[in-house]
Amino acid sequence: MPLVSVIIPTYNRADLIGETIHSVLEQTFDDIEIVVADDGSTDGTEETLAGFGDRLRYVRQENRRHDGAIRNLGIAASTGKYLAFVDSDDLWAPSKLEKQIALFHENPQFGMVYSDAWCFDGETGITKYLFHQLRKPHMGWIASSLLDGNFIPTSSVLIQRKVIETVGLFNEDTLLHLRSDWEMWLRVAARFQVGLVSEPLFGYRLHRDNSTRLEDPLLYLRSHLCVLRHACSFAPEIYATILQRAIAKQYLHTGGMCVATDRVSVARSMYAQAILCDPAEASAYAFLLATLGGSRLAGYLARVYDWRRRRHSSRVPLDDQSS
Repeated sequence: MPLVSVIIPTYNRADLIGETIHSVLEQTFDDIEIVVADDGSTDGTEETLAGFGDRLRYVRQENRRHDGAIRNLGIAASTGKYLAFVDSDDLWAPSKLEKQIALFHENPQFGMVYSDAWCFDGETGITKYLFHQLRKPHMGWIASSLLDGNFIPTSSVLIQRKVIETVGLFNEDTLLHLRSDWEMWLRVAARFQVGLVSEPLFGYRLHRDNSTRLEDPLLYLRSHLCVLRHACSFAPEIYATILQRAIAKQYLHTGGMCVATDRVSVARSMYAQAILCDPAEASAYAFLLATLGGSRLAGYLARVYDWRRRRHSSRVPLDDQSS
């Protein structure tokens, strides 16, 4: 039985998945199995994978277009003590698994570990930024911080199988199509400490087909609110008292997305909702006032807010249980 099962969900990535698999095969830690879970590809993906022979296991289902469902298929076909996930357009650094397994050995209390990522242009290969320059990471008991927004990139995760046996598989709620990973991490964080390797251990490919970049802001909001509802239902003792704060932050972020697409009147309603949910959210008042001054002023304040968020993302707090 391999120590680590590497699960690669895919759909119509025949042109990219080979590069992803090679990055897994080149790991300095080699006690692994590779499971490719295909969500009904029609572009020759299966033929591409045949070239890897018995170096991977291939499972397939009819197309469901649900990230959680295809990952669950991969989990069911795997056997390792640890589970790792890598999307079929991403790349791993050679030492990714080695460093994360070492962190588990040093910290047996961790149920899951993750890392930073370098985000690179899919056409040029040039690194544009690091993932955690935009989203502040946390480690330890991170549930409170994670409810405000997801800072755990899925292709960086290494998780103990027993953790998934405790909290359950990925949620297959239709609204969670692109957010089932965040909902899963919230369940994990409610029951286990989470570790972090602060260096970038995988490459996130930026290209025009990235699913989350094509979302309508209001659909984005609906799916995020669905995540929060599920998390609160799973662990109300942890999430109920901070739910309104987290909802306010989702309205606030959606308002910024609306400003960016010149939907200022919708942004105004988002900022008003943020204030209703959490009157202590000071930035919502500034953005609401800015929308009354037109999209140019609102856009300027949104850029200032984003700059402040990036500036304060360098430290990695160790959160305690009470947070």
